[in-house]
Amino acid sequence: MTASTETPKRLKIGVITSPHGVRGTVKVRSFTEDPDAFVDYGDVTTLDGSRTFDIAIVGDAKGTLLCEIDGVNDRDGAEALRGVELYILRDDLPDDLDDDEFYASDLLGLETRNADGDVTGSIRGINDHGAGDIVDVIHQDGKVRSYEFSASNFPEIRLSDGYVVLSPPAEVTAQDEQGNVH
Repeated sequence: MTASTETPKRLKIGVITSPHGVRGTVKVRSFTEDPDAFVDYGDVTTLDGSRTFDIAIVGDAKGTLLCEIDGVNDRDGAEALRGVELYILRDDLPDDLDDDEFYASDLLGLETRNADGDVTGSIRGINDHGAGDIVDVIHQDGKVRSYEFSASNFPEIRLSDGYVVLSPPAEVTAQDEQGNVH
């Protein structure tokens, strides 16, 4: 048996935005479909897994969750966590999805192909800045371009075949030929 050297895939499920009050409570912006669910998926850690957080949701405030973290008992401790991104292991998510459903993270590393089936690059990152997912693609020319994750830009998702079809609008393709980054 060969030991795997592959790093486990971690998914960003939230970020600690700020302290709340003086007793160590923090505000967390959740990136999960059900905001309260991020504590239900398994160990919540840092990206590298070096630190695990025991988190309890105690309320909400203007679109963020109010959370207590075991061992954080004052405002200074909470302030030290400002900006810390929270992750879980992909393997801890349920796999009872419908045939046409997937987690956005499942797209990471997939090839991108054009409508003719030619490889054009690979998916390097997926970001959600509040207005929907943005997919970063590293193209064959080495340039990274970002695309809105939409049915028009990504008309086919072929997870089992290891690729997606990328079909950006004609004006984006023309801008790329002129050297513009979008």
